[in-house]
Amino acid sequence: MVKVYRVTPSDTKITNFKDGSTFGERQLDAMMDQALFVVQEATDSLTEQMMVNPSGAWEGQGKAISNVADPIAPQDVATKHWVENAAQTNIAEAVAAKNATQAIKGEVVALLNDARALLTSTQQRVDEVKSLTAEDFLMTKGGSISIAQAVEEVRVNENTGRALVNMYAYQNLGGF
Repeated sequence: MVKVYRVTPSDTKITNFKDGSTFGERQLDAMMDQALFVVQEATDSLTEQMMVNPSGAWEGQGKAISNVADPIAPQDVATKHWVENAAQTNIAEAVAAKNATQAIKGEVVALLNDARALLTSTQQRVDEVKSLTAEDFLMTKGGSISIAQAVEEVRVNENTGRALVNMYAYQNLGGF
């Protein structure tokens, strides 16, 4: 699109009258033309500018806005470049968070598998302890407690699995 426009001086007069001089149609027409041109150019200039429309919004008249600084406040205008960079940054952060989450998930799954194995092993040991008789328990203590004490200890510990802990401590840690 080619745009042709004129610039009429608005700060100086084209025609200058002197006292006692006669002025003719040409001087009057030139003076009126200058006034008309200045008004037309001002009107053209105003229609090219962004204006507030009747609803109170800025009307860009379908034109791009350029030379805009990066936004600072929440309601500042943002450039295409700034938005694309912000989007790329957010995507990179989301991918990093996803990767970290997957790594943690792997660690949690490994811990759950270890816990299941430990639970199975513990349950097997508890089942072994539950099957012990007072005499069996007395033998694990090397005869250092009475049968009555062993019976009582097996009875108390039967449901909680503490018998397993007590046997383990006695056998592997040298007693209580």
